[in-house]
Amino acid sequence: MATEPMFLLLLVAAGIYFILGEFTDYTIGQVRTLAFTGILMSNIFLTLVNRSFYYSIFKTIRYPNRLAPLILVITTAILATSLFWPAVQSFFGLQPVPETLMLASLAVSFACVFWVEGYKWALRQMSFKVSREKS
Repeated sequence: MATEPMFLLLLVAAGIYFILGEFTDYTIGQVRTLAFTGILMSNIFLTLVNRSFYYSIFKTIRYPNRLAPLILVITTAILATSLFWPAVQSFFGLQPVPETLMLASLAVSFACVFWVEGYKWALRQMSFKVSREKS
């Protein structure tokens, strides 16, 4: 599970680049903007999902962690600065994209990360079944 975050981020970037780069008329700057947004949003989701490899996000979100909010705020600030500050936008070659595409990038990021919650649920169910069989 240690390589899972990197794999998921690469999956998001590859999916966005392939789908938008091959099947649309968007510029490379717009595709880069969506991939960048997807990677950072995936990073935010991974920060929440990977707090436990067994328990659900709905349980682990209640665990005290002073750094998690800081990481989320910093990542969100980096994303906002990159998308809305023209000097940073130009430096990274990002271009404005329609809000609907930003939401699509968010949805792809969510889907590419939150399937892990289903996997963790299945692990808990198997563990529960094994513990019931032993007793």
